[in-house]
Amino acid sequence: MSVVRTPRFLIANLGSEVSRLLDWKEKGDRENAEKCLVRAHVILKQLSSAPEMKARGAELSLLEDVIDDTVRESPKYEIRGDALKEYFYPFASRAFL
Repeated sequence: MSVVRTPRFLIANLGSEVSRLLDWKEKGDRENAEKCLVRAHVILKQLSSAPEMKARGAELSLLEDVIDDTVRESPKYEIRGDALKEYFYPFASRAFL
């Protein structure tokens, strides 16, 4: 069975990567956190290239910056990891509807 990679599907998968990234970071495993960050960037690129997401370029850019901020030595945003995970919950719950 082939799953169509819709923006809804992609953002749900992005949420999974971000969740894993935060979990690895919390455990102090920078190597695995970086791997999650790389996969998150691949998904963000796919989202950005989706025709129906063109109007949301600024939102995706900000989301990418927030995700990158989670691994910065000196974060510029004050967003808790659990709040970032919660952001993705609605997308995950609707990914296959």
